[in-house]
Amino acid sequence: MQVIVQSPNVPVWSLVEPNYFLKEPSYKMIELKLRTDQKLQFRLRANPTVKSGGKREGIIREDEQLSWLERKGKSNGFEIVEARSYGQRMEYGKGRDENELRLFCTTFDGTLSVADPRKLIDAVENGIGSGKGFGNGLLSLARAE
Repeated sequence: MQVIVQSPNVPVWSLVEPNYFLKEPSYKMIELKLRTDQKLQFRLRANPTVKSGGKREGIIREDEQLSWLERKGKSNGFEIVEARSYGQRMEYGKGRDENELRLFCTTFDGTLSVADPRKLIDAVENGIGSGKGFGNGLLSLARAE
């Protein structure tokens, strides 16, 4: 299993239980340099939701998930060129008030086009959508092949 950590700070691996890692973790600092109309591959683990009656509800249908992704792209500085969703599952946890939470999560992969470099960098740094405390919202970018 491989774990990717995106952080504005250098990781402090000494806080992790001894012998937890099979090999010494590594990291590299990067500075995103994006330009308008640049094409990039992306992966986003997300909790696509819609508000209904004051509560968030998970979006189950793939076509609606992709529409959610299009909307999030527009507000976060990118346009979807092509995308697919997979790995849908329910995740369970506890909220701040100890209420039981159920989150419907999915992973998106595809190609995007940069519309606003600053907004997209902000999305990488801060995540997209809800459920970030449960590992959702992580947007990863790579050069398009």
